[in-house]
Amino acid sequence: LAYLLQINPAAVYITLIRNALLTDQRTSMPGYHAYNAVRCAMYGDPARFHIPRSVFASKVIYYSAYCHPVVSEPALWAFAVAWAVVAVIVGYFFFWQAETRYGRG
Repeated sequence: LAYLLQINPAAVYITLIRNALLTDQRTSMPGYHAYNAVRCAMYGDPARFHIPRSVFASKVIYYSAYCHPVVSEPALWAFAVAWAVVAVIVGYFFFWQAETRYGRG
């Protein structure tokens, strides 16, 4: 389900724009760093690893970046191109079929 939610057109373009404009978004995205099982597990519940809150207060640590991505950055670009091609093809045929109904006013 997470995969389907991340490949819908709105999510793809919003994610790409956020990654382009926001450094923190890009560096916290899963797959940004090499996979590390311990740090990925810490993303879910850092308190379980007895890490004091002062570490989180003094430094921002993005443990999600050490997990496997559901959809990688190159795959997001591929889906963006695919959705753009689909929109052009569907739009072309839609307006081609409807041309007799508009502009005849």
